[in-house]
Amino acid sequence: MVAQLGQLRLDALLQLLLGGAERLDLAGAGGLGRLARGVAQLGDLGAQLLDLGARALLAAVGGLAQGVDPRAGLVRLALELGQAAALLARETLGLVALDGHLGQLLAQGVGLALDELDALECGAQLGAGGLGVALAVALDALERLGELVARGLDSLLVLRTDALEKAYYAAEGIAPEMDWHHVHNLDLLATAYQYKGQMRLAEERLREMAALPPVTDYLEFNQKTLASFLLDRGRAEDGLAAARAIASGRSAAARAAGRALEGHALLALGRRDAARAALTQAQRELDTVPTLAAGLTVTRRAVEPWVDTLRGEILLREGKVAEGRALLKEVQTRLRAIPGPDAWIQALFRLEGIARVARDAGDWELAAYTADQMIEHDPSYAGAHAAQAAVARHAGDDARAEREMDAARRAWAQADPDVRAEAAPAAAPSTSGRNP
Repeated sequence: MVAQLGQLRLDALLQLLLGGAERLDLAGAGGLGRLARGVAQLGDLGAQLLDLGARALLAAVGGLAQGVDPRAGLVRLALELGQAAALLARETLGLVALDGHLGQLLAQGVGLALDELDALECGAQLGAGGLGVALAVALDALERLGELVARGLDSLLVLRTDALEKAYYAAEGIAPEMDWHHVHNLDLLATAYQYKGQMRLAEERLREMAALPPVTDYLEFNQKTLASFLLDRGRAEDGLAAARAIASGRSAAARAAGRALEGHALLALGRRDAARAALTQAQRELDTVPTLAAGLTVTRRAVEPWVDTLRGEILLREGKVAEGRALLKEVQTRLRAIPGPDAWIQALFRLEGIARVARDAGDWELAAYTADQMIEHDPSYAGAHAAQAAVARHAGDDARAEREMDAARRAWAQADPDVRAEAAPAAAPSTSGRNP
């Protein structure tokens, strides 16, 4: 009953806060509402924050009767909520101690918001016109801060679960790599982060997975995802190092995939002859991978698309466009036909990589085809809409490009700031008739 009463009080405070914002007819009230809803999930601490906000809001609403511009009170509300949220993230959740990167991310977000809000409070003395602008920026800063706190809570649960699991390994004297599910779950978690655009967290999990000695050929083959991820992020040198680590593995499947990814990295670095040599080595390893096998043994069907993707990119970059395009279209069909959820999500990211290669090589017909394949594979993925936007912008259809990027921005609502910046509204005109 006590918990129920506490939740009722919390709900009442939330409604008071949101209702007051609506009464003031603020264009930016949605951002304040999203922050408040996120804070409302924090139990008693959330109630304290909302109580603080409600008092400030009531003071602002009360000022209406006296002819006082309520926006000054709301700037103060924004400051107080921002300061309280910063305190919550730093001390109560202990996120800095639990996860260095996440703590840094929150600290940066809190610092940015508070810097803006401190400046706005000073600017509030410029008059009612300045207050309107100040409030809009304050609410935008708080919305970003609310997203960071929400992400912090999600990651806190993951980190606590991870800590419990590792404590069990330590108590029982079990090496983490001996638990197949632990290694596999790191891969799954990384791809989930990548899908949402949370690339820093994705890379952390992928590197953790790659650091564990693989106990099966299947797990070793899966370590290719780190190199593939780094190449997709445009980090050719890092991708090359990760690819070469896999290429020196014990299984032919891992070595073939590693050599193929090494070739992609070398092409990105302008080393075409070395990339051809990597393709030859990848093919040599592929020839030793079994066509049929029992259990979790990696078969040629799973490895061959990785080698052929490199072959297709080399053909494109050598000017054999029709041949390379045909091969890469066929690769996409094969990738999408591999069964299982792991293969499904990896196929989506591979399609994204092929779309990028097609654009870089100036093959906009292949880029358009691949963007369509991505939408067919998963219409909810932000990267699919970003690929569509690139094709539309090149064709001169800026209106469609902006619609697609708007869809990407919505899907990347919880993405890293730099990923969201990639989806920012374009200020430049279309690039119709020009290669990237």
